[in-house]
Amino acid sequence: MRLLHTTSYKLKSFSGPPDPYCIISHKWSQTHDDMTFQQLNQMHSGGDPKSMEHPGFAKIRGACGTAYGAGGYQWIWIDSCCINKESSAELGYSLNFMYRWY
Repeated sequence: MRLLHTTSYKLKSFSGPPDPYCIISHKWSQTHDDMTFQQLNQMHSGGDPKSMEHPGFAKIRGACGTAYGAGGYQWIWIDSCCINKESSAELGYSLNFMYRWY
């Protein structure tokens, strides 16, 4: 399971979910502006300084702020950026375990 740190916005893999972590439901848009795993990693590697202006990053920042501010959660799971959808094995694993994580 990969989770996002709510203040550094960095991803970390866990063998099992840390206790506690947060999942916040979000609104889907037709513009497909969610930030992907690859885009978030690129932002942290310094590859694209405009990544922080990505519309999907505003959603991530808002969800992290809510999780940290409302409950002090340090970790959050957001499907759009915590799953590497380019890996069919990881995508399949995530889909199979998603309901457990909820």
